[in-house]
Amino acid sequence: MDFNLDLKLEKFISESTLEQFPDAIKNRVKMCLIDLLCVLILGTQSKQYKVGISIAQQMGFLGNISVFGTDDTYNLLGALIIIMRLSNEKIVKFCHSVL
Repeated sequence: MDFNLDLKLEKFISESTLEQFPDAIKNRVKMCLIDLLCVLILGTQSKQYKVGISIAQQMGFLGNISVFGTDDTYNLLGALIIIMRLSNEKIVKFCHSVL
């Protein structure tokens, strides 16, 4: 397998400015960020999210990563277990319907 190591994408990202993109793309990015924040905020109130926190605590996955919606800190695996609970289909559909 050959890997492309010319770093074109990395160069494009690092050299790009917001002014280079059309308004339609900027507006879409804003909507995606609002959607993400909606899922984060509403998701932390869900039963699934609380179950994720409980699992991470019971498994002893404490560490130094802060997770939105809780005062505790977790290791990488614990944080992933909790955050993955935010992708609940009902929460995402609700946020999309609001937007």
